[in-house]
Amino acid sequence: MNQTHVVFGAAGALGAAIVRWLTTEGTSVRAVVRDVERALRVLPPSADVVVGDATGAESVRAVCREAAVIYQCVNVPYHKWTAVMPGVTDNILTGAREAKARLVFPGNVYGYGPFQKIPVTEDHPLAATSKKGRLRNTMERMLMDAHQAGDVHVVIPRFPDYYGPNVTNKLMAPIFEAALAGKKASWPGKLDVPHDLVYIDDAAACVLFGTTESAYGQV
Repeated sequence: MNQTHVVFGAAGALGAAIVRWLTTEGTSVRAVVRDVERALRVLPPSADVVVGDATGAESVRAVCREAAVIYQCVNVPYHKWTAVMPGVTDNILTGAREAKARLVFPGNVYGYGPFQKIPVTEDHPLAATSKKGRLRNTMERMLMDAHQAGDVHVVIPRFPDYYGPNVTNKLMAPIFEAALAGKKASWPGKLDVPHDLVYIDDAAACVLFGTTESAYGQV
């Protein structure tokens, strides 16, 4: 039985956290990256770092061989989502299908649109009004359709905004940069409105879904 866990986007914040979690557990990990220099800075030495391009179907097939579980943690700047992310998702879905591997697809809350109830639970309507939210819903629907067809076992853990090691997006990075410099940190919203965040190493707990058969087919 295949035991290797393959992490796409392994040099990113969530991908690196997942690799750290898996290697700590002694799991065989194949960390797929495009930037080896960054990967060597953020990944543990025991990880098997391989260069792969998630936009290339053949490259994806090659790194997915003999995989037991695949984690799709690839992300690109927002303005490239429409052009890049559907193809990446399709490539990784195909790679998982051919390897007979299970697929963990960490998601976000964009697909919900404006919240209709709080707290927001898994059964919240997928009523996105933004282009990014509708795109996420389209990709998730494609994956769940594949699951329902029996092609690939898919699970979607859904997260709010990340903070923590290697999280360098425009929301979180300035807060910590200001704190390190002893300056006042700014927050891009009303201070009296709650905003959900998740520590990146806690989000890496989505690896638990990777080895929980009953989780597949669910959000």
